[in-house]
Amino acid sequence: MSNETSDSDLRQQSEMVRAVSDRVQILEIRLLESRSEQKHFDSELPRQIITNIDVDTHFDPERLRLSVYPYFHLLVKEKNSTPDDFFLRIEARFVVTYTVRSEEGLTQTNFDAFAERNGIYNVWPYWREFVQSITARMGLPPLTVPVFRVGTAKLKQEAALPQRPPT
Repeated sequence: MSNETSDSDLRQQSEMVRAVSDRVQILEIRLLESRSEQKHFDSELPRQIITNIDVDTHFDPERLRLSVYPYFHLLVKEKNSTPDDFFLRIEARFVVTYTVRSEEGLTQTNFDAFAERNGIYNVWPYWREFVQSITARMGLPPLTVPVFRVGTAKLKQEAALPQRPPT
């Protein structure tokens, strides 16, 4: 029974997303703010990447503009250590603005569902490039963020940090 419910919920969410995605076009994507910090550790690079994502939305009915604000928080740390005991932290907040052809029949729930799936997905390549660029600028081996796993925006993604080849 729970599988049927979750399948039904997924279909309903997909329909809410599709109702918006059929009517929008990306106008711009901008980085609004960022922060990065690395701590010095004597050991090898830590082995775990944790990415948390939150997203906010704002729809302007007068201008027919939808703004999606994904906030990314990445930690690189030793496995099983506390979040405060990190090696690297990178945070960034973007805005992706869409023009909307028509708001007829759309609700805030539609816009939120769209933001959690398409909004984050549209910004993900910019986030990946930002992380790779900032790690290189911090004197670290460029870090490639794993692929985006579609789910909810209040997302936590974990991946193992690839081992560096021996020199």
